[in-house]
Amino acid sequence: MEQAEVHRAKQAIPKDERVQLEREKVRLEKAIDRLMDQIEIGQSVKDRLKLREEELAQVKDRIAQADVPTLSRDLLADSLKPLGPLCALGVGDPVAIRQILRKIGVTAITVTPDGNGWKFEGQADFKGAVHPRTPEGPPIPPKRVAPVKRAAPV
Repeated sequence: MEQAEVHRAKQAIPKDERVQLEREKVRLEKAIDRLMDQIEIGQSVKDRLKLREEELAQVKDRIAQADVPTLSRDLLADSLKPLGPLCALGVGDPVAIRQILRKIGVTAITVTPDGNGWKFEGQADFKGAVHPRTPEGPPIPPKRVAPVKRAAPV
């Protein structure tokens, strides 16, 4: 959550700068329209159109970066509640979450940092989600057998 706040603070732009970016966007769009009109009547615009389009793309990207919505754990939990307990696994009573995971056949989940994110690994047997679970539980993987040494041909 702290990393998200830091990222949001870095990406945020002040309101006055946003207004300036909006004005710049409108100005560039008008300039592009004028250059297109000049092309239609046969005048040379050389690289000016390409430059204005690149500037407009940069301004639009900057505005889009500032439009990242703010999320909180509570808002996310409230939005997932109507979907049922499986969709809101990270929110709620840990005992209930473990019971749900056990019921659907998840035996273990390993979470490790992976660069700029997280890597989730685990084992699960989802056949209980489709068919009733058998009393023996999830299938056990076969044991590795040592390779058999053969005599060299004579």
